[in-house]
Amino acid sequence: MSRPNMSPLQWFGRQPHTVTVTPTPKKPKFISLRTKLLVGCSLAFAAVWAGVFYRAYSLATEQAISHIKDDLASTLTAAANQVNGDTFLSLYREGKRREDGYSNDLRYWQHVRWLATVESIEPRAFTYTYVAAPEPGAIFFIGSGSAINHRIDGAKFLQYYDVEAEEGSTEGSILYQGLSSQTISTESFTDQWGTWISGVAPITNLQGEKVGALGVDFRFDEVRKVQQAIRHQFLISFIPTYGIIFVLVYILSGELTKHLTKLTESAEFIGAGNYEQGLSYSRQSRFPDEMDILAKVFDLMITSIRTREQLIREGKLVENEMRHALQVEKELSELKSRFVAMVSHELRTPLTVIKTSTELLEHYGQKITEEKKQQYFCRMQTAIQNMTQLLEDVLVANQAEAGQLEFNPISLDLEQFCREITAEMQPEEGSSPVITFTSQMNGEPACVDKKLLRFILINLLSNALKYSKTGQTIDFELVCHKQIATFTVRDRGIGIPPEDQPHLFKLFHRAGNVEAVQGTGLGLAIAQQCVLRHQGEISFTSQLGEGTTFTVKIPLQKTQPVLLG
Repeated sequence: MSRPNMSPLQWFGRQPHTVTVTPTPKKPKFISLRTKLLVGCSLAFAAVWAGVFYRAYSLATEQAISHIKDDLASTLTAAANQVNGDTFLSLYREGKRREDGYSNDLRYWQHVRWLATVESIEPRAFTYTYVAAPEPGAIFFIGSGSAINHRIDGAKFLQYYDVEAEEGSTEGSILYQGLSSQTISTESFTDQWGTWISGVAPITNLQGEKVGALGVDFRFDEVRKVQQAIRHQFLISFIPTYGIIFVLVYILSGELTKHLTKLTESAEFIGAGNYEQGLSYSRQSRFPDEMDILAKVFDLMITSIRTREQLIREGKLVENEMRHALQVEKELSELKSRFVAMVSHELRTPLTVIKTSTELLEHYGQKITEEKKQQYFCRMQTAIQNMTQLLEDVLVANQAEAGQLEFNPISLDLEQFCREITAEMQPEEGSSPVITFTSQMNGEPACVDKKLLRFILINLLSNALKYSKTGQTIDFELVCHKQIATFTVRDRGIGIPPEDQPHLFKLFHRAGNVEAVQGTGLGLAIAQQCVLRHQGEISFTSQLGEGTTFTVKIPLQKTQPVLLG
């Protein structure tokens, strides 16, 4: 890839463009007006139909229950009036119960024969009679029509029934109420023979005394049949009626929304900038409606918008060109200032050292001792190394910016490599902070670019040394786990101000608290590019006045060229 044709000031210090992608908001699901009309009418029809069904269902149920209760009351009254209370009471007092639950007493059979006759006249009725037992809360059954008809297993003669134990109390028991007044239950009950509603009436003797009661269980199935018939009829009627309503609404909604759909489609084209699409639909109507007027108004609006947008577009283009030119000029001015400041600051000191040392050697070389000469030579070498490093940093920054940063991974003993870097960067004893190196290796092979990794580690360790005080410890740690090599450099120095942390990896940027320490502002930006070239990541945490921790994670390649120590 060739570097674009631009001046050194233009490419030097350019930052990689960060594109912020704003998530496109999800569009709400489109539901056509026609669909909404169909759904709305369907729901309205279903609601009305449900109301009608509920009303008819309730009325039919009430009428059926009323009819059954009327028949039950008539049957109950007629049956109770034909029972001789004196004979009934003497049967209770004198009758003997057989082992099968019946009696040989003729009065018993005359009594149950009458009950069976009532059941024959009214097949829905099941009759029985009873008296109050001597002990409270219990009764004795006297007879039932089942003794003759045998339709169900009815009550036997003198069969004991503890009302209070079976039903919980005697106050709400319809059996006890029947001993004093005619009563019809308000609720039905269901057993193995069907669904029933009960009624009871007292039996009186010639003196008008209430000596017992007659009960009638009346089949309630008729109500269930009526309810089932109504449900069936309404279901049968609902399907064709709903189909007719749906078709009618579908046709009418199509006519109502046809022209609106055309207007919507045209408006979408216009919204996209295609003003050639008119909103007027070809419709010759003798009786224009609101849709025709709306289309004409939109046509006038489109003409006005087209003219106005053209003027705005032309003005916007000129404005953008001017803004871009001003921005470029501003960036070039800032870049020039940074470049000049950096060069004048970083090159002036080593050049001054070289000039001073050479002049001293030139004029006083014969008078200076060999030890002093050696110090001057060392100063010049250090100055030359600083300038060489600056030029190398500029070259690497240019390669990274132009996408030409070479990446040549080789197999490397990371632990040994880090120990060599530590020994190289370790300052003289007592003069600067101390670097301590620890390693947790799992024997995983490491395939990395040695040159780029060296630049990363030397830059991080160099910064840690520069911004730490004498006597402090710098922790350098290597951990390899799951094909990821993690390098951690932790110092206890001056830290990075919070306002500088978001800009730390930008070219030429230096924190506001490092003016007294020499630097170019290139190191971390280039280190980040070297990490990215490894497809890794670099991060840091820092607390002002307490220190900084840099963490570099690099995935280890699986290829294993010849091992280099």
